[in-house]
Amino acid sequence: MGNYKGANRGEFDIIASMLEVAKDTNVKKTYLMYRCNLSFKQLKRYLNWILGSNLVEKQKSSNGDETYKTTEKGDEFLKRKGEVDKFFNISPISNGSATPYVNGGISSVRTQEYK
Repeated sequence: MGNYKGANRGEFDIIASMLEVAKDTNVKKTYLMYRCNLSFKQLKRYLNWILGSNLVEKQKSSNGDETYKTTEKGDEFLKRKGEVDKFFNISPISNGSATPYVNGGISSVRTQEYK
């Protein structure tokens, strides 16, 4: 998913990236895993969580494949996360990826304190 500036992505950033990828079209697990730069173990963990929270819904395609699509609740999560990012002046980096990344963020603030 491109270059990530700052510390490792947080859980909400990973969830947001998954929701963004599944926002406009139904996606398979493998596509979601690669687009969000997740291991299969991470994918299972986060996918179970966002399914259980009704942020995405599982659907069956015409050929029987399982696909995933962001729900209205997932869209609301993305909207609110964007508002929080804006409040804290966390700006997206335009790098052609599907999701915004934290530019600095909390981890860089902590790092600056200890320098």
